[in-house]
Amino acid sequence: MAVVRILVTGFEPFGGQSLNPSWEVARALNGFALEGAQIVSVQLPCVFAQALPALQQALKQHRPDIVLALGQAEGRCDFSVERVAINVMDARIADNAGAQPIDVPVIAGGPAAYFSTLPIKALVAGLRAGGFPASVSQTAGTFVCNQVFYALQHTLAGLGVPQLATHFFVFYYGVLADVTPPVALAAFAAAGIARSEPMGTGMTAFRLSMGKVLVPFAFVYTPALLFIDFTWFSFLLATTCAIVAVMGLGAAYTGFVARPIRRPAFWLLNALSISLVFANPVAAAVAIPGVLLILLWHSRPLPNTA
Repeated sequence: MAVVRILVTGFEPFGGQSLNPSWEVARALNGFALEGAQIVSVQLPCVFAQALPALQQALKQHRPDIVLALGQAEGRCDFSVERVAINVMDARIADNAGAQPIDVPVIAGGPAAYFSTLPIKALVAGLRAGGFPASVSQTAGTFVCNQVFYALQHTLAGLGVPQLATHFFVFYYGVLADVTPPVALAAFAAAGIARSEPMGTGMTAFRLSMGKVLVPFAFVYTPALLFIDFTWFSFLLATTCAIVAVMGLGAAYTGFVARPIRRPAFWLLNALSISLVFANPVAAAVAIPGVLLILLWHSRPLPNTA
C-alpha cells in the first residue's frame, strides 16, 4: 500500500518573539508515522519575499499528498481552522526582513479568494472530540500566513492553469478518443462503412489526427485562445502558432504533401511544431517560417519519371 505523504509547515518566530507555536507543533510532528502515512515538517521564514519560494521548494522536494499549514494568530484562544485565503498582503507590522506591503496582491491576476480544500468542519469536530478547543476561522488575516495559504491553494487549484483551460484540455482529449485505438468509435464505424480492417483504420485515423494533439497544450500555455488574459497580440500570435503547428505536425505524420517527407524533415517538423505551442514571439519568428518552408518544399510535385 502506498504511503500517504503529509507535509506540515510552521513559521519561524516573528514580531520580536522567541518562539512560534506553529513551528513547535510542526517540529514535534516531524518524522511521525501514522498508519499508512508519514509526516515531514518544514519551517517557513516569516518573510513575504522568502516564504513562497521555501514553500515551493518543500512541495517539489517532498511531493506531499496532503499539506497542513500552521500559523500563529496572536490573541486567539483555540485551534482556528481557516476557511478562506484572500489575494492581498496588507501587513500591520513588518516581516522579519523589514518589509511591510500594503494592499499588494499575493498573486497578480489571481482570484479574489480560495477556500480550503481540507475538511475543516471534520477537523474541528475531531479536535473537540480529543478535548482541544477549536473553531472554524473566517479570516486568515493579511500577513504571511494568509500569503502562504493563498499561494498553496493557487498551486493546488491547477498549478496556475486557468480552470477553463484545464477543462478544455480534458474535453479535447476525450473527443480525440473517437479516433484513438483501442476506443476509436468513429474510426471503427468508418471501417464498417468502408469495409476495411478496423484496427488498421483506427491506427490510420490516429496518425492523421496527430497534428491536433498540440491544441490542448496551446490552451494551457496560451490561454488567450480561450479569451483568458486576452490581448489582440497574444490572441493572434497564439492562433497563428496553433494553425502552423497543426499543419506541420499533421504533414509530418501523414508522411507527404505532394512528395514524401523523409526522416530529417520529419524530425525537424516535429521540433518546430512543438516549439510553437508556447507562442513565444522569438521562437515563433524562427519556427513559423521553418515549418512553412518545409511544407512549401514538399508541396512541389515529383518530377514525371514516366
